[in-house]
Amino acid sequence: MYLTQRGAPSIVETVIGTTINKAMDAVLKKVEEGKKLSMEDLVVLMMGMFRETKISVDEANKRMDEVINMVMSMSDKVDKRIEETNKRIDSIMSMVMDMNNGIDKKIEETNKRIDEVNNRMNTMMDALTKRIEEMSDKVDKRIEETNKRIDMLYDLLGKIYDALIKDSARRGRD
Repeated sequence: MYLTQRGAPSIVETVIGTTINKAMDAVLKKVEEGKKLSMEDLVVLMMGMFRETKISVDEANKRMDEVINMVMSMSDKVDKRIEETNKRIDSIMSMVMDMNNGIDKKIEETNKRIDEVNNRMNTMMDALTKRIEEMSDKVDKRIEETNKRIDMLYDLLGKIYDALIKDSARRGRD
């Protein structure tokens, strides 16, 4: 969509949308009446199909944006928890340094727990990164499939155009 900065459709897009809607209504009326469609009518139908495809892509983009925002939000929450954990660790470490040598054993146990927490966080971050990469691959595949479908529609439109030209030329000879 040609959007303004606020996300609303532009004047051009609104005018084009209205024009296509009116043209589509006229073509559909011809179809209902059983009239033969002209080349322009077929082009209007194709424009309607392209617009619907674009709307589907826009909706997919919105859903992807929502997923990305969700992932970013989760990442922010993880970052905050890491910061809180780091603050707690710093506090514990300063207290431990003030204690005598008899507490060294407890310090080692605490450090082991911290390493375990860090390992678990690293594992979670690796899993999250892998999921993001998988989502990205799926999105890329869907975009590629959509592009192939659009290419097929262009090819079909070209064949229809060629057939209409040949038919028109044949009728002109008759």
